[in-house]
This record gives sequence, C-alpha cells and structure tokens, in this order.
Amino acid sequence: MAAKRTGEIIPLCHPLSIDTVEIDLQNGCKAVRSNDRNKVKSTGKTGVEMEALVATAAAALTIYDMCKAVDRG
Repeated sequence: MAAKRTGEIIPLCHPLSIDTVEIDLQNGCKAVRSNDRNKVKSTGKTGVEMEALVATAAAALTIYDMCKAVDRG
C-alpha cells in the first residue's frame, strides 16, 4: 500500500503504475536489527526508487509498532 501511495506521501512524486511489490521481512521482533528487503517493479519509464524506499520505511515502522506491544525496549 505504501509503495502505491508514494505520490500522496512524498511531495513532488507522482503516482506510478506499479506491477509488483515484494517485501521480505527477516528477524522481526526476535532481534535488535531487522533485515528488510523489498523489490518494486514497474513497466513505466520512470524509476521506482522512492516507492521502494517508502515501502521499506512503512514495513520497518509496522514491525516497530507491532514489536513494542511485546517489548517496549
């Protein structure tokens, strides 16, 4: 959802036609660090770097929000 709504979140970004968004979450609440990777694909002529970054940030914030219910530390 975050990748597809980047144009609404980041100033001067316009909506793009995104074909695929894949997010790979590793470790989650079990580790101090979480290794999150994502892949965004589009057939458009414009790059999808901002969409990938917004998707990664949203995934990390979601993990943090869910983990703080388990351990606020």
